[in-house]
Amino acid sequence: MAVYEYNGTARSYFDTATNLMHFQFWDSASATWVDEFVMNMVTGVSSIIGTFTFTDIILTSETLPTGSAGQVAYDGTDLQFYNTAWINITSDISTNTTNISSNLTLINTPKDMFVKAPAPTPGVSSAYGTAITEAAVTNKGIYPQSISMTVGGTIGTAETVTIQATVTFSDTTTVSVSNAFTALGTYQLTTAQIESLLKDGVYITQIAVASQTSATSTSATTTANIYALSV
Repeated sequence: MAVYEYNGTARSYFDTATNLMHFQFWDSASATWVDEFVMNMVTGVSSIIGTFTFTDIILTSETLPTGSAGQVAYDGTDLQFYNTAWINITSDISTNTTNISSNLTLINTPKDMFVKAPAPTPGVSSAYGTAITEAAVTNKGIYPQSISMTVGGTIGTAETVTIQATVTFSDTTTVSVSNAFTALGTYQLTTAQIESLLKDGVYITQIAVASQTSATSTSATTTANIYALSV
């Protein structure tokens, strides 16, 4: 298969209104930008337009030259994207989405809501019970906006119930915040406590919630309400 190198001006841009990433070549014959490849960055659906006239494309060799990350080339049949090697965007789009997106900076992409209400069973005798873990969507991080902790049911005399939220970062380190209750009610984490769950240069991969009681048995119930962005 012959390989072609574009010998003019090319560009790519993201249309926030349509969520489409356009890869275009400048056709000097018609003096217009021509779409060669379009991809919906939300749905992942892509299409080869194939209308380019090759006015500014020259035949070079059978092997694409070494590229730099983010470079796009056309081989006469398919659009190629350079990550650590040339990737055939046309045929490999389903398996190389991560490689492609890692080299594209998208502005104003949609953000998902992350709303969870884990309700762990309290462990007894001041030992945390089994935690309920809420994991991030693949290739996204969790960015907490608000977390509240609630104790319902019945709290006995001299009983203390504690709810703890633990976040795990992308570097596998963790940090926790907790609140102790001696009466039924809801506690809203403060801004400072939310900030303590954030760390520079990484993102949150999951939030685990566990609870415990100081008593040997309990009728108390525990719930955490997590409101976050998934980006």
